[in-house]
Amino acid sequence: MRRLNNVYNGEMSSPPAMSMRRRQKAPDSIADKVRGYIETRPSIRDCVGWGIINYSALSRRIREEMGSGSEDAILAACRRHARSRRPPAREREIIRLLRESRLEMKSDIIAITAPRDGSILSSLGAVMNEMIRKRAVMQIIQGAHGITIITDEVLYPKLVTIIGRDNMMKVRKGLVELSVRSPERIGEISGIVAYLSSAIAEEGINAVEMVSCHTDTIFLFEEEDAFRAYEILSDHVRAR
Repeated sequence: MRRLNNVYNGEMSSPPAMSMRRRQKAPDSIADKVRGYIETRPSIRDCVGWGIINYSALSRRIREEMGSGSEDAILAACRRHARSRRPPAREREIIRLLRESRLEMKSDIIAITAPRDGSILSSLGAVMNEMIRKRAVMQIIQGAHGITIITDEVLYPKLVTIIGRDNMMKVRKGLVELSVRSPERIGEISGIVAYLSSAIAEEGINAVEMVSCHTDTIFLFEEEDAFRAYEILSDHVRAR
């Protein structure tokens, strides 16, 4: 097999210097920085999409946070990026779906976190039939290093027997479950969980746990946050 070489003036030449070293990434342009700033801030991104933002004020804010670039260049980049965006149409679909949903509340919920252990999961089968028969709350969330069991507080003694008190890494009692039950087409609409979570987070309320299952979007709150969270969610989930 013939070996091919680069030849220059009849002599073997080494590969060009550019091909021997890794190309350095060019620094981000003002347009790139502005695009990144807007797209990583959902509230600003949506206002830009709807065309309801003061671009001069936005450019000053970006200039202050970036610490570089002229305000005029940033302003021009904001306007160019705005022309490339369309109003967030999915929001209309989300609102329409939530108007057809209903909100339910259930108190006296407990969340137990235990190690991720196959024997614990197998043992939970012993109480599953009873939970189904009593129509009790029951969710099991499995993570990389642990499992969280969410259920009615009345089942706590039985779970202590099954899991073992020493295996309980964390126990949170007195929680309140808020469940948004939506039509089946929820699976065809993106952004429902983000929309509801943002509405809650913007009021400074933390959801202890969040579970999505088929048509249900379920949030768990500490009792002191539950009623405010209910008010926020009910503003979005109600018939016109």
